[in-house]
Amino acid sequence: MGKLVSASIHGRFQPFHNGHLQYFRWAKERADCIYVGITQIHNQHEADFPGAEHRGLIDNNPLTFFERFQVIETTLISEGFSLADFRIIPFPIEDPFRLSVFLPTSIKCFTTRHSEWNDHKVKLLEDAGFTTEILSDDEQHVQRTSGTEIRSMMKSGNLDWKRYIPEGSHDMLESTLCKKLTAAQLKSGR
Repeated sequence: MGKLVSASIHGRFQPFHNGHLQYFRWAKERADCIYVGITQIHNQHEADFPGAEHRGLIDNNPLTFFERFQVIETTLISEGFSLADFRIIPFPIEDPFRLSVFLPTSIKCFTTRHSEWNDHKVKLLEDAGFTTEILSDDEQHVQRTSGTEIRSMMKSGNLDWKRYIPEGSHDMLESTLCKKLTAAQLKSGR
């Protein structure tokens, strides 16, 4: 099977971590240019997230679309990719019929499978006319944890979060996400 000209991956990327970087690498092996789609572009959504209800909560979506864009771009460039290798776009998976405004249905949507939510996304995308492909079910060899765990480490001041984030985005995340989480924690009195 030949390499595709372009394909897409997508996620909330709150924050972009090692598992996401591996997801990008798997996609890049299959296509020349990867559209990196950022979901939940408004940070909070009243959508149905089967098996992942936490995705719609504002506390779980601290980074804006623009901040996530910057982190992803900085990370991928620091990992040796060029701007010709990827494009970062909005990816409103919460409303997949509007997704074609940002991504033509002719572009294959790659995903991974590790929760009920992933299966639901595949159905949403296919119902909206996109072709999907599962890149991998096996991410055990990737040093990763969930964005929830990473944010929890950041809130508590536990620097272990850096093990799960590509090194190229450490400084940016310290200056944005860590500060936001600390400020939110102080504001709430937790």
